[in-house]
Amino acid sequence: MTLVFSIDILSFLNLASKGFSGTLSPSIAKLKYLVSLELQDNNLAGPLPDYIANLTIIEYLILADNNFSGSVPATWGRLVDLFVRDLTALFMHLFSVMNCFEFACDL
Repeated sequence: MTLVFSIDILSFLNLASKGFSGTLSPSIAKLKYLVSLELQDNNLAGPLPDYIANLTIIEYLILADNNFSGSVPATWGRLVDLFVRDLTALFMHLFSVMNCFEFACDL
């Protein structure tokens, strides 16, 4: 299943523990007013999407307990308002890529 997003004025989205699987649709990048995105405890998979960087005012991003793979895209370093990154339990080599951010990361 691919999660599809079409409500562009949405600012808070909590889809935690909903049993979603598959990939995160690039259409999420259309949510330009999104401040909080909670997707933890699902079965989302694939690489961490670089289009998350298009959510320029996002402050909370919680992706723990999914099946994402790969490294944190360097484009996420543009997310200057993002101060909570719950990426725990995604994969153990995250710590080696955290230096792509120019600000402190709370894991």
